[in-house]
Amino acid sequence: MWFPFPTPFHRGDILIDQKAPDTPIVLQDISTWGREELLRNGFSGDDSFVKNAEKRLEHYQRHGDTSDMNYYAYYLSADRTGEDHLYSEVFCSYLDLERYEKPLEGETKILSVVAGGILSDRQKRADIELVCNAVRLFIQEEQCRKLRKWMEEIYTKESLEALGMVKKCLGDKRYEDGEGNI
Repeated sequence: MWFPFPTPFHRGDILIDQKAPDTPIVLQDISTWGREELLRNGFSGDDSFVKNAEKRLEHYQRHGDTSDMNYYAYYLSADRTGEDHLYSEVFCSYLDLERYEKPLEGETKILSVVAGGILSDRQKRADIELVCNAVRLFIQEEQCRKLRKWMEEIYTKESLEALGMVKKCLGDKRYEDGEGNI
């Protein structure tokens, strides 16, 4: 049986599923949202998903079961090379959602950019150019951090110093010389 339990969540919230507490997600929508709630969450009234929302809810009321109590979200996952990529998917059981309370670090900062790009408040929503550039920046920061760590593990400190390298990548807290050299 399908039930439309109310939730305190909104489009763009950074959440976790209790079944995967270390994997933050960005909420896009929940299956219980009708037309008005979708509009409040920043969806366009011209979108067929919004236009058909009430019919979908009526269908769930008559024929739905717990497998229809789902939500749609964005998340990061590593591919077989270890590189993180952004994915979107429908997940089961919105009843398992909770707010993610930890700070986003490394590549997971990309999720805050995604959230900013889909905020329900169109005045606060980031435009696509800013979203793309911010994602690129966070990916490059993380790649720089990983490369620096690898280099520090395999090369001697003296070798790195001879090249004029400092312990600083953009966003790295180990900045030493104050000049911003890489």
